[in-house]
Parts: sequence; structure tokens; C-alpha cells
Amino acid sequence: MVARVSRHEYPTDDVSDTLDALDETANRILDKFADSPVLRPQVLSAALTLAQQHCAMDPQAVKFETWEAWVTAMQTGSALFAPATAPEGTSVTCRIKEQELTLPATDPESHLNAGTWVTSFYLAMICRDNDRPRRLAEVPVSLLRDFDAVFDEYVYSWVEALQSFWLGRQDVGDKLVAAVNGTGSEALLYTDADLMSKILYPPLILLYRVIRRDPAEFNKALADALRRHIPL
Repeated sequence: MVARVSRHEYPTDDVSDTLDALDETANRILDKFADSPVLRPQVLSAALTLAQQHCAMDPQAVKFETWEAWVTAMQTGSALFAPATAPEGTSVTCRIKEQELTLPATDPESHLNAGTWVTSFYLAMICRDNDRPRRLAEVPVSLLRDFDAVFDEYVYSWVEALQSFWLGRQDVGDKLVAAVNGTGSEALLYTDADLMSKILYPPLILLYRVIRRDPAEFNKALADALRRHIPL
């Protein structure tokens, strides 16, 4: 039986009026971010905001513009990490929309943190692009710590759990347990309890159900995650 979860109330009165402005802003940043250290930290946020606003008006994602916006966000997230993991003095080629961008290898940068990695990985999975999760799974966690932003320790265990799962490593269970243990209120220094319970924690349970090969419980956990996912 397929469970249907109604979308939470979300104001859409002004969305159509802002889409053109968001699209213009995102395209401007996409056109220039490769050569701009100032714009690189903004590019994924701009692309993702545009995709989310398309879904506000098109919750079933049946329009081409919605699909294109999510693919662009996925391409952008992957493009941020590709040059950071390339050998010094080399460059990588990344496609974003109709453009083939040549990006020189870069040193680790502050926006290439665990939060950006998780978002980029989720986008690659949403768009069902199997090669991008593999490449992201090979990003060293040490790179994500080079500019240690304000993240609780559980995030790094969660990154390692996702990487181990995708690469078929045997330690995925241990990494997931470490992540779950790090979500308790006594272990959290920076994460709000509501954000954890409604947004951040449910994916950990979903991965646990996948590892346990329990489709019935996975479906229940997925429906529960959708019901909890109230915009904060």
C-alpha cells in the first residue's frame, strides 16, 4: 500500500513573482562563480533556493523547469568539490546546464564543509546520478574539517556512514551508530533540538532501515520523516 503524505502548509502567493528574480540571480552567480572566490560560497545556495521555489509552485515536480532547477543544483554541488579534490596544478571539467566549465584545482575553502557535502550528496541521490555520489563519497572527511565550521561531531560520522554505504564498506554500521549516538541533546553544541528531530535525524533512521533490508519499516520511517519535515 502506498502512503500519501499531504504537503505541509506553505505560502505561495508571492512565489511566482520572485521566481524570475531568483532565476536571474542564480544564473548570474553560475556564470561567474568559477573565477570568483566571493561567489563560490553562494552558488549552491542560490541554485538550491531556486529549485525549492519551483517545487513550491510545482510540488509534484512535473514541469521541465522544476526538473532542470534540481539538476542544476546537483551539478553545482558536485562542481564545488571536484576542483578541491583535484591534484594541484590540474583542472577539472564540469557541466552545469548548457555550459562546460573548466575549473582549476583549488585549496580547501571554508564553504566546502560537512553541511555543503551532505546537501550535495542528497542532491545527487535525488537526481539518481550514481556517479556523482561515488565521487562525493571519495572526498576525504579531513578536507571537510580543514575549515571547521560550527558543526556538531555527529555530522562527520554521518558523512562517513553515507560514504561507507555508497562504497560498500563493511564499517557502515559502526559509522551510523556513531552518528546516532552523537545526536543526543547532551552531545549537541550547535544544533537546535527541533531542527534535529524534524529535519536532520530522520535520514539516519532511513539509512538504518536500508541496511537492515526492511522495506516495510523503511516505508513507515519515510512517511514519518515527511510528516516531521515542517519548515522551521
